[in-house]
Amino acid sequence: MIVYPLPTSDTKFLYSLNILSNNEKAHNLVRSYFGRLHKENELSFIFVSFINFLNKPMDQAVENELNPFNLLKSNFSPTSASNLTSGLNSSTSSSSANSSLPALSSWTPEIVIFLWELIQCNKNFKNYVYSKKIPELLITLLYYIKHYKGFELWKSSLIRIICYFMIYLTSDEIVVAKLLTPINPNYYHNHLPNFYKISTSNQSNNLTYRDFLIIQICNTLIDDEFDTIITPNFFEYLYNLIPIKELETPTVHYKTKSILSYHSSLSIVNVVAKYSTSSVLNNNLKLDLLALVIRAIAHSCCRYHKESRTLLYVITKHEQIFQNLLSVIESLKLETELDDIQENEHEDDEENEESDNRTESPGTDDTRSQSTVG
Repeated sequence: MIVYPLPTSDTKFLYSLNILSNNEKAHNLVRSYFGRLHKENELSFIFVSFINFLNKPMDQAVENELNPFNLLKSNFSPTSASNLTSGLNSSTSSSSANSSLPALSSWTPEIVIFLWELIQCNKNFKNYVYSKKIPELLITLLYYIKHYKGFELWKSSLIRIICYFMIYLTSDEIVVAKLLTPINPNYYHNHLPNFYKISTSNQSNNLTYRDFLIIQICNTLIDDEFDTIITPNFFEYLYNLIPIKELETPTVHYKTKSILSYHSSLSIVNVVAKYSTSSVLNNNLKLDLLALVIRAIAHSCCRYHKESRTLLYVITKHEQIFQNLLSVIESLKLETELDDIQENEHEDDEENEESDNRTESPGTDDTRSQSTVG
C-alpha cells in the first residue's frame, strides 16, 4: 500500500459507487499516515527495526566466525554463492572467502523497498536517516550486493533493487558528505564479518566510510568477473564517491576527513589498470564505464585538488598505467580510422563499378540500334 500510490486513472469507481463525493480526492491513507510521522522516537523505532532485520545476515556471519561449532548450526546455508554459480560460468571471490553465507529471508526485498519509499514520502524520516544512520545503511546494502550477487534467486530481484537504491543514495551530496566521517571502531570490529573487512587496514580509526566503500567496490571490480547487470552499478558508485568535498556548514559537530586515503586511491588506480587493456576496451560498454571513472578522477583532481592530493600522488607514482591507457586508446583509434578508410575505399570501388556499368550499357544499346537500321 505504501509503495504503490493510488493511480488517478483507476479512481472513477470510487465516485460511481458513491464511496467518495465529487469534491473529495482519493488518497492513499497508508502512504499519507507514514508520510506524517515526525517524532524522533517513532522514526528511530521504524529505522532500527528495519536495519536490524537487514543486518541479520552480517550478524549471523559474525556469530558463525566466533562459534567453533558453526558446522553444526542449521541456520546457515550449506552452499556458498560461488558453489551455486559454478555451473553458470560465474563465481565470486568474495563468496569463496567464507565457507557458507547465511540464508536470506523472503521478506528482505520488501523491507528494502519499504525503507526506500519511506525515505521518499517522509522528509522527516529522510532527514533522520541521512543525518544519523546513512553510513551504516550503505555498508549493509553493499554487503548484500558484494556477497549475494552470485545467487540467481536474488540477483534479478533483491540485488537489482539494492543497486538502484545505492545509486539513489550516493547521488545526494548530504549522504556522501556524511561518509567523510571516520568509521566507528566498535561497529567495524564487532559488527562486520572478517571477510568483509579491509585486510590491509591496521588502524580502523584512520578509515572513513567513503574509503571503506571505495576499497570494497574496487576490490569487487578487480577480483570478480564482469556482469552486465550488476557491474556497471559499481562504476556509478565510484563516480559519486570519488569527487566529494566537505560541506561548509557551521552546524557540523563531527570530525571529518575529506582526503582520500592512500589505500583507496591505489584501489582506484588498480581498477583503471585492469580496464586499460585492448581486449577490454574493445567492448563499448566497458570503455564507457572506464571513461566514467576517469571523469570522476578528473573532477576530483581539478575541482577539489586539496582533497585529492593523495590521489594525485598515487597517479603520479603509477604514471605508467595511464601512459599505457593512452597508448591503447590511440591504437584503438588508429585501428578505427583504418577500418573507416578501408570501408570508404570499398564503397568508392563499388560506386565506380556501378558507374562503369552504367556507361557501358548505353553504348551497347546504340550499337544494336545502328545495326538494326542498317
